[in-house]
Amino acid sequence: KQKIRQIDSMNLELQRHTERIEATNRSLEQRVKELSLLQQASQVITSSLELQKTLEAVASMSKEILRSSHCAIRLIDDEFKRIWSVEEQALEQLQAPGPAGTNSVSVPLKVADRVLGYFEVYSESEDVLGDDQRRVLQVLASQAAIAIENARLFETTQQTYYETIRSLAQALEARDAYTRGHSERVTRYAIATARCMGLSERSLRIIRYAGLLHDIGKIGIADSILNKRLELTEQEWTTIRNHPLFGDAILEPLKFLHDAQHIVLHHHERWDGSGYPNGLKGTEIPLEARIVAVADAFDAMTSHRPYRAAMAREKAIEELRASAGKQFDPEVVEAFLTAISESATIRGEPDRDHTGVTT
Repeated sequence: KQKIRQIDSMNLELQRHTERIEATNRSLEQRVKELSLLQQASQVITSSLELQKTLEAVASMSKEILRSSHCAIRLIDDEFKRIWSVEEQALEQLQAPGPAGTNSVSVPLKVADRVLGYFEVYSESEDVLGDDQRRVLQVLASQAAIAIENARLFETTQQTYYETIRSLAQALEARDAYTRGHSERVTRYAIATARCMGLSERSLRIIRYAGLLHDIGKIGIADSILNKRLELTEQEWTTIRNHPLFGDAILEPLKFLHDAQHIVLHHHERWDGSGYPNGLKGTEIPLEARIVAVADAFDAMTSHRPYRAAMAREKAIEELRASAGKQFDPEVVEAFLTAISESATIRGEPDRDHTGVTT
C-alpha cells in the first residue's frame, strides 16, 4: 500500500510538472507569437509616410496583437487645438473617450518630451490587459509615435513643396492676364479625371504637381511670342513647341519633382504619335501625361486668348470626342467627360487633397 501511495504521489507530481511545462510552453508560444507580430507591426507601421495609413495600421495591428475588443489612437492637433481619433479603420473627430463598460489602458505617444496623443486599448475581459500586454503596448506606442512624427514631417514637407510649386506657376501666369488661373484649372480637371479612373494617391500627387507646372517651360519664351495677337511664324511655333523641353530642363535639378518632370515633358505628345517633343505614341506616353493633355486642351479651348474668343463648353466637348483616338487617349477622354459631367462647377472649385492642401 505504501508503494502504491508513493507511485500515486509520483504520478501526481509528474502530472503537476507536465502541466507546468505545458503552461510554460503556451506562454513561450504566446511570447514568440507576440514578438513575431511586433516585428510585423514594426514593418507595417513604418511602411507608409501617409499619416492616415500609418494610424490605421497601428490601430489594426495593436488590436490583433493585444487581443483587445477595441483600439483607438487620439492625436492632438497643435494647430487647431483639437483631438482626432482613429478607431480601427475610421478616422473621425473625437466625440467620446471610448466604449462604455470596458477595461482600458491609455499610453501617451511621445517623441522626446512632446506628447503627440494617446494610444488607448479597451477590453471586455479583465485579464486580457495584463502586465505582458501592457509592456507590448508600450513598445507599440514607442514605434507608433516615431512613425506618426515621420508621417507628419512628410506631410509638412509635401505641403511646402506644393506651395513652392504653386508660387512658380503663379509667377509664370502673372506675365499674361489671359492665362491666369490656367494651371490651377488644368490641375483640377486632371485630378478629377484621375480619380474617375481610379488612380492611386501617388499618381494624384504627381498629377497635382505636373498640372501646376506643365507650362513652366514658357518662362524661357519671350512675351512677344506668348502674347502675339497675329499668326505665329514657323520659327515662333518651333520656339513654342520647345517649352516642354525647357520645362524638363528647369525641373531636372529638383529631385522631388522627378516623376512630375516626365509629365511636363510629355504633355504635348499625341495618341497617334504626331505630338512633340519625342513623337511618342499610344501607351508609350505616360498615363498621367495623357490625362494632363486632355485637361490642358479643354481649358485652352474654353478660355479667352489674345487671338480668339473662348469656345463654348459644348463645342469643346465635341472637339474632344472628335480627337479621341487621334490626339487623345479615348479612355482618358471618356473619364474626363464623366468627371466634368458629375461636377458642373469643377472649373472654379479648388481641389483638396488628403492632407488638406488646396490646389
